[in-house]
Amino acid sequence: LILGGTGEARALAERLTGATQALCIVNNRAHAQALYDAIADAEGARHLTTLMYPAHRSRVLAEVRADLAAGRQCRLAATSLIEAGVDVDFPIVYRAAAGIESIAQAAGRCNREGRRWADDSRVIVFDPQDWNAPPEIKQFAAVAADVARRFDDPLSLDAVEAYFRETYWLWGEAALDNPCPDTKCRRLAKGILAACRDSASRLGFPFETIAAAFRMIRDGMVPIIVPDGDIAKGLLRDLEHVERPGAIARKLQRFTVSVPPSACARLVAAGAVRPVRPDRFGEQFMQLENMDLYHLSVGLRSEDPTFRDIHDLMM
Repeated sequence: LILGGTGEARALAERLTGATQALCIVNNRAHAQALYDAIADAEGARHLTTLMYPAHRSRVLAEVRADLAAGRQCRLAATSLIEAGVDVDFPIVYRAAAGIESIAQAAGRCNREGRRWADDSRVIVFDPQDWNAPPEIKQFAAVAADVARRFDDPLSLDAVEAYFRETYWLWGEAALDNPCPDTKCRRLAKGILAACRDSASRLGFPFETIAAAFRMIRDGMVPIIVPDGDIAKGLLRDLEHVERPGAIARKLQRFTVSVPPSACARLVAAGAVRPVRPDRFGEQFMQLENMDLYHLSVGLRSEDPTFRDIHDLMM
């Protein structure tokens, strides 16, 4: 684990293209997309983001794993989604500054299978000065940097314990207790930690209460169905003729990209997205109409919802 260095965009892109196989994990989707754009011409360059629908991400990961196994060139720009149980094994991993829990997850994608010498496996944490991380990640990164200065191994048990103790002190229980997603509204915690603590004295764990309160992913995003491929198109055709869409809805999750409500509203206003059978389902199923906005390399690009490929406009 090598801490330090800055992430000036050009220098970072040069490091990635200079390595045969390398992974770079950054803190937001816009940064991942910009990084991919900078290395797109390099052999084996790929991009992984939640702006791609899940089935698409699975295809990209299959290609990445095949290249890694065969020793082919492979450079991957990704968001933190790759830290959530994704099994890949790179010799070099770059991680934008974040909390120690994120750094540890990133390190799990380096020499994951233990087939290389430690000297041939590096995790480099860098400061992405050209990109602002969310305020919460900045605070976690600051605590992680302080802990790293005080411990020889920032991933040791003592260092991890110090990190979480300082994070708890900095934020407090209310802010860490699955709170309201609005950072100005941290007092609206869900009371999950208190419920766990109180149950210890009663020998009765409130599973149902905690399950109802806990949310790993906050509400508020709008899923947009991407009709890319025969399976997705077939499911959408089936949706036109059913009254109970539950089974189809579950299958369509593999073909959805979630965006903020404001982005969805822009897409709808531009005619790029429309609801499917609004008379029956309202806005439950939103379908991407302008497929020029979906790219096989980077997923959904909604900055300009009126964009059309010039080839589509030629007679």
